[in-house]
Amino acid sequence: TLIIEDIHLLARKSATQEELFHTFNRLHTSEIQIILSGNCPPQQLKNIEDRLISRFEWGLTLPLTAPTYAMKKHILTKKIQSFSLVLDAICQEFLLKTFQNLHTLIRAVDALVLRSHSSKSICDLDVIKTVLNDLIEKEKTSLLSPQKILKTVAENFGIKTEDILGRSQIKEFSLPRQISMYLCRVKLNMPYLKIGQLFCRDHSTVISSVKLIEQSLLEKKFRTSCHIRKILHQIQS
Repeated sequence: TLIIEDIHLLARKSATQEELFHTFNRLHTSEIQIILSGNCPPQQLKNIEDRLISRFEWGLTLPLTAPTYAMKKHILTKKIQSFSLVLDAICQEFLLKTFQNLHTLIRAVDALVLRSHSSKSICDLDVIKTVLNDLIEKEKTSLLSPQKILKTVAENFGIKTEDILGRSQIKEFSLPRQISMYLCRVKLNMPYLKIGQLFCRDHSTVISSVKLIEQSLLEKKFRTSCHIRKILHQIQS
């Protein structure tokens, strides 16, 4: 099996793309499994040769969604068991709430094992906070916020945050604005009134915007769903 992550990073790398093209053909002919991941669907890849993109589309394209709380809890339990580490329910809950990103959660457990030396049983929450203090502080600075959502959406659409917060109703700005409102609602659980204050709109406008995005996702509108998938990948990485 050939597995390649972040295939989009091959953009403008002609020699590497050439090698991949021939490798892909040989493996495909030999019926060897090929697994690729990227920050967008094949047809949205930029500066990747058309002949490669056409081959990427031969297979099954699936979106990757963020793990649920239950999934992360299950992964944490398995990770702890693999180290024969004993953590009580309170300590596990603290780790899950503090490190909401799966990658940082796993990194925290690894660090906990390395830094706790020979101790396999850690039931003191204060000890965990002391041992992982630097990672906890780093996590705090990277927590999702309305400002981070606005910045990520603006960068994704190639506009400024001021354009999203402005009064212009052209689609170039209105769609990013609606997506920003939607993400503030579903990812931060912000009240409609508070979102309206942030965007200088009344709460009925916010409700309407959120419903529009929800309907677009329900109808699987390609452009909207791709943008949101890419933005979620960026803010959760």
